[in-house]
Amino acid sequence: MREDVIAQMDTTEEGYKLKEAEADLAEASQQVAQAQAESSAKEEEDRYALLQAKADLRVAELEARRNELAAEIVAKQNDLAVSAARGRVAQIEQDLTNRQATSRAGIVIQEAALNKAKVKAETARKKYRVDDLARAFERLCRGPK
Repeated sequence: MREDVIAQMDTTEEGYKLKEAEADLAEASQQVAQAQAESSAKEEEDRYALLQAKADLRVAELEARRNELAAEIVAKQNDLAVSAARGRVAQIEQDLTNRQATSRAGIVIQEAALNKAKVKAETARKKYRVDDLARAFERLCRGPK
Protein backbone atom coordinates (compact mmCIF):
# COMPACT_ATOMS: atom_id res chain seq x y z
CA MET A 1 0.00 0.00 0.00
CA ARG A 2 1.29 3.42 -0.93
CA GLU A 3 1.39 6.24 1.65
CA ASP A 4 0.37 9.47 0.00
CA VAL A 5 0.24 12.62 2.08
CA ILE A 6 -2.99 14.38 1.29
CA ALA A 7 -2.35 17.47 3.40
CA GLN A 8 0.10 18.52 6.01
CA MET A 9 -0.37 21.13 8.75
CA ASP A 10 2.32 23.70 9.45
CA THR A 11 2.09 24.52 13.16
CA THR A 12 5.20 26.66 13.38
CA GLU A 13 3.22 29.88 13.45
CA GLU A 14 0.72 28.62 16.03
CA GLY A 15 3.52 27.38 18.27
CA TYR A 16 5.16 30.79 18.03
CA LYS A 17 1.86 32.54 18.83
CA LEU A 18 1.39 30.30 21.86
CA LYS A 19 4.86 31.07 23.21
CA GLU A 20 4.37 34.77 22.52
CA ALA A 21 0.99 34.79 24.32
CA GLU A 22 2.47 32.98 27.33
CA ALA A 23 5.35 35.49 27.45
CA ASP A 24 2.84 38.37 27.29
CA LEU A 25 0.92 36.76 30.15
CA ALA A 26 4.05 36.50 32.30
CA GLU A 27 4.95 40.13 31.53
CA ALA A 28 1.44 41.34 32.39
CA SER A 29 1.60 39.48 35.71
CA GLN A 30 4.89 41.19 36.52
CA GLN A 31 3.46 44.60 35.63
CA VAL A 32 0.53 44.07 38.00
CA ALA A 33 2.92 43.09 40.79
CA GLN A 34 5.11 46.11 40.05
CA ALA A 35 2.14 48.50 40.03
CA GLN A 36 0.98 47.11 43.37
CA ALA A 37 4.46 47.43 44.90
CA GLU A 38 4.88 50.99 43.62
CA SER A 39 1.45 51.89 44.96
CA SER A 40 2.30 50.50 48.40
CA ALA A 41 5.63 52.31 48.50
CA LYS A 42 4.08 55.64 47.49
CA GLU A 43 1.30 55.21 50.02
CA GLU A 44 3.88 54.63 52.75
CA GLU A 45 5.77 57.78 51.71
CA ASP A 46 2.53 59.76 51.77
CA ARG A 47 1.65 58.47 55.23
CA TYR A 48 5.06 59.54 56.49
CA ALA A 49 4.67 63.01 54.92
CA LEU A 50 1.26 63.34 56.57
CA LEU A 51 2.65 62.35 59.98
CA GLN A 52 5.47 64.87 59.56
CA ALA A 53 3.03 67.62 58.55
CA LYS A 54 0.82 66.87 61.56
CA ALA A 55 3.85 67.00 63.86
CA ASP A 56 4.85 70.35 62.33
CA LEU A 57 1.31 71.60 62.91
CA ARG A 58 1.43 70.53 66.55
CA VAL A 59 4.76 72.32 67.06
CA ALA A 60 3.36 75.45 65.41
CA GLU A 61 0.27 75.33 67.62
CA LEU A 62 2.43 75.02 70.74
CA GLU A 63 4.53 77.96 69.62
CA ALA A 64 1.36 79.96 69.01
CA ARG A 65 0.29 79.36 72.63
CA ARG A 66 3.22 81.46 73.70
CA ASN A 67 1.71 84.39 71.83
CA GLU A 68 0.38 85.95 74.99
CA LEU A 69 3.92 86.26 76.28
CA ALA A 70 5.74 86.91 73.03
CA ALA A 71 6.14 90.15 71.24
CA GLU A 72 3.54 91.05 68.64
CA ILE A 73 5.86 90.15 65.71
CA VAL A 74 6.65 86.71 67.10
CA ALA A 75 2.96 86.15 67.74
CA LYS A 76 2.14 87.03 64.13
CA GLN A 77 4.92 84.68 62.90
CA ASN A 78 3.48 81.88 65.04
CA ASP A 79 -0.01 82.49 63.68
CA LEU A 80 1.35 82.36 60.12
CA ALA A 81 3.25 79.15 60.91
CA VAL A 82 0.06 77.53 62.23
CA SER A 83 -1.84 78.61 59.13
CA ALA A 84 0.90 77.29 56.83
CA ALA A 85 1.10 73.99 58.72
CA ARG A 86 -2.68 73.54 58.52
CA GLY A 87 -2.54 74.22 54.79
CA ARG A 88 0.25 71.68 54.36
CA VAL A 89 -1.67 69.01 56.27
CA ALA A 90 -4.79 69.66 54.19
CA GLN A 91 -2.79 69.53 50.95
CA ILE A 92 -1.04 66.28 51.88
CA GLU A 93 -4.34 64.68 52.88
CA GLN A 94 -5.82 65.68 49.52
CA ASP A 95 -2.69 64.47 47.66
CA LEU A 96 -2.85 61.17 49.53
CA THR A 97 -6.47 60.65 48.46
CA ASN A 98 -5.67 61.53 44.85
CA ARG A 99 -2.58 59.30 44.72
CA GLN A 100 -4.48 56.37 46.15
CA ALA A 101 -7.15 56.76 43.47
CA THR A 102 -4.49 57.06 40.77
CA SER A 103 -2.65 54.01 42.10
CA ARG A 104 -5.84 51.96 42.18
CA ALA A 105 -6.60 53.00 38.60
CA GLY A 106 -3.08 52.00 37.51
CA ILE A 107 -3.46 48.60 39.12
CA VAL A 108 -6.86 48.11 37.48
CA ILE A 109 -5.31 48.92 34.10
CA GLN A 110 -2.49 46.43 34.69
CA GLU A 111 -4.99 43.79 35.82
CA ALA A 112 -7.00 44.40 32.63
CA ALA A 113 -3.83 43.87 30.59
CA LEU A 114 -3.20 40.68 32.58
CA ASN A 115 -6.71 39.40 31.84
CA LYS A 116 -6.27 40.22 28.15
CA ALA A 117 -2.98 38.31 28.12
CA LYS A 118 -4.67 35.36 29.85
CA VAL A 119 -7.38 35.26 27.19
CA LYS A 120 -4.81 35.55 24.41
CA ALA A 121 -2.70 32.75 25.91
CA GLU A 122 -5.72 30.49 26.37
CA THR A 123 -6.84 31.15 22.79
CA ALA A 124 -3.36 30.30 21.53
CA ARG A 125 -3.33 27.10 23.63
CA LYS A 126 -6.70 26.04 22.20
CA LYS A 127 -5.56 26.81 18.64
CA TYR A 128 -2.40 24.80 19.26
CA ARG A 129 -4.49 21.89 20.59
CA VAL A 130 -6.73 22.03 17.50
CA ASP A 131 -3.60 21.86 15.36
CA ASP A 132 -2.43 18.85 17.41
CA LEU A 133 -5.73 17.14 16.65
CA ALA A 134 -5.36 18.00 12.97
CA ARG A 135 -1.86 16.46 12.93
CA ALA A 136 -3.18 13.34 14.66
CA PHE A 137 -6.00 13.11 12.11
CA GLU A 138 -3.44 13.57 9.33
CA ARG A 139 -1.41 10.64 10.68
CA LEU A 140 -4.55 8.50 10.86
CA CYS A 141 -5.39 9.35 7.28
CA ARG A 142 -1.95 8.20 6.12
CA GLY A 143 -2.46 4.82 7.67
CA PRO A 144 0.17 2.53 9.20
CA LYS A 145 3.73 2.72 7.96
